[in-house]
Amino acid sequence: MINQQNATTKNVFTVDGFVAGAWRIEGRKLRIDPFAPLPLRARREVDAEGQRLRAWCLS
Repeated sequence: MINQQNATTKNVFTVDGFVAGAWRIEGRKLRIDPFAPLPLRARREVDAEGQRLRAWCLS
């Protein structure tokens, strides 16, 4: 999760307090890459929060 050359980290998201995946902005889209399949409830919550994050990043 940490780049040893310049100590940067990936953008990550959590589910129930545990790091569950990474995210990034590609153009005007938010890409969410879970480390494992997410339960439907968690996926909906991550998607909703991701849309709020995307709007903030692109504002």
